[in-house]
Amino acid sequence: MGTNYFLQPAPPKCDGCGRPYEDQAPDRIHIGKSSMGWVWTWRGYPPGEARDDAPALDNSLAWYEFLAAETAIGGEIYDEYQRTHTLLNFISLVVSKRGNKRHDGQDKYLLPLLDDVVFGEFS
Repeated sequence: MGTNYFLQPAPPKCDGCGRPYEDQAPDRIHIGKSSMGWVWTWRGYPPGEARDDAPALDNSLAWYEFLAAETAIGGEIYDEYQRTHTLLNFISLVVSKRGNKRHDGQDKYLLPLLDDVVFGEFS
């Protein structure tokens, strides 16, 4: 059993008044999955795949930087049960998974920081 996590980027804001254009909210981005007994699994993206202007999201540090920038401007981290999470709580979850079982396989890459990453959609 596991739980998927997502980022809902903040919608663009009006240059004049600063209010968000709620009808232009960007698509959510799959961050990864927490599964009982396993290390955290990041959803890997090459540059520009998660969003046109997004960097490669292929390791923990890239994800942390991206999530920090996004949450600083109003993006929200939430899970598949619609529970929101602060960046600090989310990072604590990822770190708490370290030391558990690792995934292996030709389409998965083991990260030196003790998390896994999978390129391509998974659930």
